[in-house]
Amino acid sequence: QIHTSAGEPVREWPTVFFLEVIRRLQMVYDCNISVICSLKEKPKYLDVCSANSVFSELHAASLLNKILNADLIICNETSVSQIALVYNKICITLLGGGHFDRFIGPSIDSEYVHATDTSCFGCNWKCVHKKLGHSAAPCVEGIQIDNVMERIEFYVTQ
Repeated sequence: QIHTSAGEPVREWPTVFFLEVIRRLQMVYDCNISVICSLKEKPKYLDVCSANSVFSELHAASLLNKILNADLIICNETSVSQIALVYNKICITLLGGGHFDRFIGPSIDSEYVHATDTSCFGCNWKCVHKKLGHSAAPCVEGIQIDNVMERIEFYVTQ
């Protein structure tokens, strides 16, 4: 299960990266991938996932139900990872550095993936390195697809 939203664009891992993760998962594993995304992003995910597995604008109860029924969660927001933590769900959270470490808690079944360059972490999302024409901060765009796939493979092969 993939949750793509992060509340504001500067914190959101690019859609093309999520699409690549989905493509790779579909090539290697026989799995059902559901995507929870914004209404604006939904058409992009419908190109790679079936219509009954792409959701947007979920109410809290529906979101909780999706989390409870997931085998593995990949998210871009700590609120989803915190819910997953409470219910002992395996969750890989993609984190930028704006307020890194503020909202995460330790867990054996949670994994946090971040960019390797952490020199600007702690900026409180007042990014001075953001590139013109890019929605996400470089610390979010800098999260490598291969690193995310490595963490997924770790949990899938256990």
